[in-house]
Amino acid sequence: RAFIEAAASAGVAHIVYLSFVAAGPDAIFLHARSHGETERMLAESGVPWTAIRNSMYADDIPGWFDSDGLNTVPAGEGRMSFSYRPELARAIAVTLTEPGHEGKTYDIVTPQSVSMRELAEIAWAVTGQNYRYAPTSDAWWEERWRARGKEPWAIEAGLTSYAALRAGEFDVTSDDYRNLTGED
Repeated sequence: RAFIEAAASAGVAHIVYLSFVAAGPDAIFLHARSHGETERMLAESGVPWTAIRNSMYADDIPGWFDSDGLNTVPAGEGRMSFSYRPELARAIAVTLTEPGHEGKTYDIVTPQSVSMRELAEIAWAVTGQNYRYAPTSDAWWEERWRARGKEPWAIEAGLTSYAALRAGEFDVTSDDYRNLTGED
C-alpha cells in the first residue's frame, strides 16, 4: 500500500506488478488472495499498471521430491502450470519498454498443465530416475510440516495451495508469453 501511494504521489508512469494466477478476493490460495488485494489497490490508485501473473516456479520442482524420488503432497489429481523466472523477466521487460500494456493482465505460465502424477512421470522420463507421486492427506502433510517447525503462516499457505490445486485454481494455461515476446 505504501509503495502504491508513493508511486501515485510521485507520478510514476507505469507499474508492472508480479502477481499470481487466479489472484482475487475469492481465491483459495492465501497468496493469491493477497495478490488480488494488491491488484485492487493498483486499480484504485490511478497509476497505470499491468499485472504479470505467475504460477509455481519450475526451478523449485526438484525440491518437491524427497531423496528417494517421492512426491508426497495432498494435491490429489489437481493440475497446474508452471512459470520460468527468465520468461517472467522477459515479459516484465516487454511490458515496461513497449506501449499498450497498461490495464492488462498476463498469465506467464506453461501452455499445458500437469498433475503431480504426470510431473513425476516426466521427471522419470527426463532423468531415468524413479520419480513417483504418492498423494497424502492435508492432515498428514500438516503434521509433517509442524514437526519440522514451520511457521503457522507457512502451513496455512501450503494447505491453501493444495486446496487451490485440487479445486483447479492452478490449472491456468496461456500463450501470453509467446504473444508478448514472439518467443516459444
